[in-house]
Amino acid sequence: MKRTWVLIFLLIITAVLPLSRAASQTDKTSGEPVTAVAPLPHLSTDPARYIIQLNAPPLARVMGQAQPTAVNQYQQILYTQQTAFISALSQELGRPVEPLFRYTVAYNGMTLILDGAEAARVAEMPGVTAVTPDREEILLTDAGPAWINADAIWDGSGVPGGAPGKGEGVIIGVIDTGVNMDHPSFAAVGGDGYVHQNPLGAGNYKGVCDPGSSQYDPAFTCNAKLIGAWDFADVYGESDGPEDNNGHGSHTAGTAAGNVVTATLTAPAGYTYLNDISGVAPHANLIAYDACVTASCPTSSLLAAVNQAVADGVDVISYSISGGDAPYADPVEQAFLAANEAGVIVSAAAGNSGPDPDTLAHQSPWVMTVGASTHNRVFRNSLTNFSGGDAPLADIFGESLTTGYGPAPIVYAGDYGDAQCLSAFPPGTWSGEIVVCDRGVIPRVQKAENALAGGAGGYALANTAAEGNSLNSDAYALPGVHITYADGVALKNWLASGSGHVAQIGGTTAVFDAAAADRMAAFSSRGPNTAMDVIKPDIVAPGVNILAADKTTQALAPPEYGLKSGTSMATPHMSGAAALLRQVQPAWTPDEIRSALMMTAVYDAVRKEDGQTAADPFDRGAGRVDLSRAAKAGLALHETRANYEAAETGDPTTLNLPSLMQSDCFQSCGWTRTFRSALSQTVTWTVTAETPPGLQLSFTPSQFTIQPGLTQTVQITAGVGSYPAEGKWAFATMVLSSPGQETLRLPVAIWKTYASNPAALSKTAPAYASPGSVISYTITLDNLDAITRTFRLTDTLPLGLEYIPGSATGGLAYDAGSRQLTWQGEMGPGTPGYEVTAVTPWIPYVNLGDLAAPPPNLCGLFTNCDDTAVQFDLTGESVTYYNETLNQLFVSSNGVIYGPEGHLGAACTPCPQRLPNGAELNQVIAGLWRDMDASNGIGQWYAALLDGWLPTDTVFYANWHEVAQAGDPSLTSSHAIAIVLDGQSEPDGRIYYTYASISDRGKLEEAGYAIGLENKTGDRGETLAYAPCYDSGCLPAAPTGNPPANGTTWRLDPAIVGGDSALTFTFQARVTAPAGTLLTNQVQASNDSVPELLAATADTLVEYRYYFPAVTAGN
Repeated sequence: MKRTWVLIFLLIITAVLPLSRAASQTDKTSGEPVTAVAPLPHLSTDPARYIIQLNAPPLARVMGQAQPTAVNQYQQILYTQQTAFISALSQELGRPVEPLFRYTVAYNGMTLILDGAEAARVAEMPGVTAVTPDREEILLTDAGPAWINADAIWDGSGVPGGAPGKGEGVIIGVIDTGVNMDHPSFAAVGGDGYVHQNPLGAGNYKGVCDPGSSQYDPAFTCNAKLIGAWDFADVYGESDGPEDNNGHGSHTAGTAAGNVVTATLTAPAGYTYLNDISGVAPHANLIAYDACVTASCPTSSLLAAVNQAVADGVDVISYSISGGDAPYADPVEQAFLAANEAGVIVSAAAGNSGPDPDTLAHQSPWVMTVGASTHNRVFRNSLTNFSGGDAPLADIFGESLTTGYGPAPIVYAGDYGDAQCLSAFPPGTWSGEIVVCDRGVIPRVQKAENALAGGAGGYALANTAAEGNSLNSDAYALPGVHITYADGVALKNWLASGSGHVAQIGGTTAVFDAAAADRMAAFSSRGPNTAMDVIKPDIVAPGVNILAADKTTQALAPPEYGLKSGTSMATPHMSGAAALLRQVQPAWTPDEIRSALMMTAVYDAVRKEDGQTAADPFDRGAGRVDLSRAAKAGLALHETRANYEAAETGDPTTLNLPSLMQSDCFQSCGWTRTFRSALSQTVTWTVTAETPPGLQLSFTPSQFTIQPGLTQTVQITAGVGSYPAEGKWAFATMVLSSPGQETLRLPVAIWKTYASNPAALSKTAPAYASPGSVISYTITLDNLDAITRTFRLTDTLPLGLEYIPGSATGGLAYDAGSRQLTWQGEMGPGTPGYEVTAVTPWIPYVNLGDLAAPPPNLCGLFTNCDDTAVQFDLTGESVTYYNETLNQLFVSSNGVIYGPEGHLGAACTPCPQRLPNGAELNQVIAGLWRDMDASNGIGQWYAALLDGWLPTDTVFYANWHEVAQAGDPSLTSSHAIAIVLDGQSEPDGRIYYTYASISDRGKLEEAGYAIGLENKTGDRGETLAYAPCYDSGCLPAAPTGNPPANGTTWRLDPAIVGGDSALTFTFQARVTAPAGTLLTNQVQASNDSVPELLAATADTLVEYRYYFPAVTAGN
């Protein structure tokens, strides 16, 4: 129900005599913290952009099933409904409401400027599906088309029937930073003499080139190649229309569909490279959508661009922009789903946050998510002719775009106080030396400029361990070379020896080397998919050192070209590839085109960024695209919008996709896939598997004959019982083959689990054992119900084990005849606790002090803002925490909230503890518990009831903003704790921890911190991350977990988690099996209310393991 809130709860402010800092340093348990009672203001977040989704389906849902007249009528209906909604909302808010954007095609809704309280009211209005805060996304080819074999479609050799195609008649919509309209890559006539044909009809254009459009701009010129352009960025402050002011949009458009041109690349240090280049689909048509303000791209403008692209009838959307980590909550991803249904292929960048796992953008199953790999062209440079030092150094080869330099003295910037060259060195620091800088923090080319400012004559950039062998062909301001981590270590070791160090930069040579190709780019984001069990990325394409069109920096400058790297550059390769397939296979759906590209990709040649280790599906998806095979794929897979939507709350593994993933495979798991024959003749296919030892993949049927256009369903079952997982993903491949046809492959990823419900029943044993040794097993059984239940437990010993008589504990009884250990008895009710989930995407941190009408900084209540707390009375409200009703909350300056029974006089509030812990502080909600000191203006902290942080709920919100560590002002953090109060769309008592910044995680771990929660007696709780403090009053314990990354939100939900009722059973057995046996011991349990059986297993690999003493020779 709706509530009317009192804006301020008036309370009497009291203070307790302060505890001096000196006293707290010597004995932090000597008394209460400084406390005060303060009024609790009710605030709203400041006006901001919100995207409102309305209930009726968008136009794209009906475009394929209705006549044009009906489509137009439906769009008018949506517009009329939106107008009525705007009128009703204006009345509700008592002010006029003017949308920034209205969407009807790929999304039904609008973008409005609302404050937090207004957003909450909108969310309650009839006809509203979702209210989503607008957010900012970021921007994430000559050799590329050849390396992916685009020429096989260009000349028809890779097309059934042999008809060639370069994208003629296909429209690619590039959503980016606009386009350089007069660049020859987008001219009406290409360098190969091809005269473009406008599929809209001669002289008909879209957007700024259409005199009938509201965006018409006669200064912007379109042609038969560039048939339209739209601007959705100027509403946020730009004034250049769709002209590209960044270069990113021109580069991605040129990579996807740029004309054949002769590109000249001139580097600042004098190197020039000349070569004929083109996009992957050089004869395709383009429409450009400018949705980014420089390098920042608001969701609202991106949504407007997708909406318009579908309305314009594009065949492919190329989207080299971040986002998409919450498929069912992100408005743009939902618009992509509508686009997919309307027949539009969406190619989107996987992100540039690799090589760490779990870093993917665009995790939606209906989007083709593209990672980046290398092609075969390398701009090779070198460091050679070494002299000096204690020993000779071998020649070093790297990459760059510069002329040569030297021989000259060579030095390490670390010897001059700035190893990473983060700031410009003072003039005269050097006199022409070659300066070696370590990579990291700032742009690579900026480091070269900083060295040049100090008088360097040459430059070498050395990778850190994180970048390994990943190199970039940058154009530096002086002669330079980029080298690998290993070569950098060798170079710096040599520089640390002897004296008189001299080297020479060789100068760049362009070479084509197959050994350099098909390496994962270190920056390419990796799986697994954190949103659902769908393998991402889907596929990879060249994205390193891609040469394509750029913006023009001066009015009279000749056409400019640039080398760029990123999944932004890989994505348009796939956009162009999809355009070629759309041309030669026009009847295929977007999902079928994606499946053909994936199932025919090169998978076994792709390596990780080290150039040696085979890449896995979380690196490369299905593999690197191969257009010599894709158009000839004999089978294809299609999925429906209804099934995509059902997967939100259902099982995403059932989606009919060209990949197979299971993150919870206990004993066995499976999938179903339905293939449509894309061939013109009847063909028999055989289904086989490529698996690691111990993993079984079976297929029903394992062979089938299929006629043209018909479908065949295949059941796939994975057996993991004999697979020694050892805490790693299992990767495999499903293979479909037929003589004379392209072999098709689907990547498989499986995580073996050892219990059907680990919180209720689990089992442990040693991972390894020798023949004849004794294994100790431990079983834990817990009641997760709120009432007492009767349980029965059964453990059956497998062959290869002999029970040790008398070893069973906990009441287990062994029966030699059945080889079973059994127990039956009552278990008390489970206990309340919290389940913790990482929220993706994170809910943005709000500093209350930045609001237009901020609450008072709580430091203002104290003369010394250190080890203090403020009491807030929740007048008319309460919070249920560990089954206790709290009407008061204390907000501590040390980063936590605690209840009225959490501090009874013996707490050390600046002493973080591992939780649970019977020692005070108890009843604590520890978002980031550490010894903070906001004195002397180093940080602020606030608390209020806040509308708008969650669109439909009021929360008790406290935040600590840039607060310093006591004794170390360089260690600061910004985090917040939010507690849901009104429960309109989220449960009462749900808690959020959100982290905006931690300045130095290493220092935080040294100082000590705790993140977790605990009840009032300190016997129930959980630690999410902890490092001990060692001051007086601290209770050091073993560290666990890691500090959260900036931009993390954790959600804590009340739940029955068990623990107090848990029972532990143990027994021992002797190994009689031979070496090489995997012993899998299973236990089962049931209770009197749950019909399904609980089960858990423990694996032990029988093998001889030898350990030898380490012996060193002494002097």
